[in-house]
Amino acid sequence: MQSAELGTYLVDGNGVTLYYFTKDSPGVSNANANVIANWPVFYASSVIVTDLLNATDFGSITRADGAKQTTFKDYPLYFFIQDKAPGDTKGQGVNNVWFVVDPEKFVAPVTLSLVAKSFAFDKSTITVKAGARVTVNFDNQDGAPHNLAIYTNSSATTSIFVGTVITGPAQTTYFFVADTPGSYFFRCDIHPNMNGTFVVQ
Repeated sequence: MQSAELGTYLVDGNGVTLYYFTKDSPGVSNANANVIANWPVFYASSVIVTDLLNATDFGSITRADGAKQTTFKDYPLYFFIQDKAPGDTKGQGVNNVWFVVDPEKFVAPVTLSLVAKSFAFDKSTITVKAGARVTVNFDNQDGAPHNLAIYTNSSATTSIFVGTVITGPAQTTYFFVADTPGSYFFRCDIHPNMNGTFVVQ
C-alpha cells in the first residue's frame, strides 16, 4: 500500500495495515494480552509477496502465549483494532511506539538507557543505525535539572533533537528518529559540560 504521507507500507492480503512495536526485540514479542486486545497478532502460514518484496524477509515466531506470529526482518507484525477499512493507518505513531512498516526503509528500532549522575552521563558515545526510531530511557539521578539534546556540532548552533528538562531524581522517555548518517554532539543544555558523541551509521 502507498500514501503521500507515509510512502509505502505493508498490508495483509486484504489490504489491512500491518504495524511493528518498538518495544519488541528481534524474534520476540513483548506485547502482552492487554496490548494484544487492541493490537491483534498477524499470522499467515504462508506469505505471498509482490515483486517489490523479498520473501526471505518474512518469517514466524511462537509467542510466549503459544500463538504463532508472522515477522518482517525478525520483527513481529500486528493489526490495529481501530483500522476499519483497507489502507487505514490510525495506528501510526500511537504512543510513539507503533508504526507502519516501510519495507525499503525499515531499520530495527533502538532502545537505550542514559543515566545522569554526579553531573555526568554514563555514556560518552552513543551509536545507532540511520533510520532507526530511537527510544531513550533517561534517568536523572541528580537533584538538579538535566536533559538530553543532540546538535550538529559542539557549538550547538543547529539542534537535531532537544528533550524536555527534568529535575531529578526523576525519569522520562525521549523519542526521535536518527535520520542522517554522521557524527553529532549530545549534551545536557543546563550543564553543557555533560556531553558526548552521537554517531548515526
